[in-house]
Amino acid sequence: MADTYEPDRITYVLQDPLLTRYDDLCRKLEMRTGITPVENQFARELESAIHRNLQFNNYYYDYCWKDSTTDRKGAKIVLFLFEEFSTYYEVADALFTILDFCKANIPRLEAALAETEKDKVIPLPIRAVPEKEAA
Repeated sequence: MADTYEPDRITYVLQDPLLTRYDDLCRKLEMRTGITPVENQFARELESAIHRNLQFNNYYYDYCWKDSTTDRKGAKIVLFLFEEFSTYYEVADALFTILDFCKANIPRLEAALAETEKDKVIPLPIRAVPEKEAA
């Protein structure tokens, strides 16, 4: 038996296709541009949205953001609610707001990726086709 007391807690794991898509696009952008996750503006914006929205009016909780670089199973938010947690009504709103952020910003991220692809395309010179004379 352990010598330390572990309070009762409920653990929720949020994995969603929108969160996964946003995170995958962030990793592709990092790979194509050679930047780190810390330098990735889109990854920082997602982390800020998560931290801003998971501020509940209660001290009896904790959360952890895991992107696909730290967890091979993919991006997820792990939420720990301890026994005294009482503001359950705020949890759903916070999670939906985070997913709305992802949905609203995926087009921006896709556009940034398209720009990186456009920079890699090398235009080939167009040769003039000589006109053939009729016999």
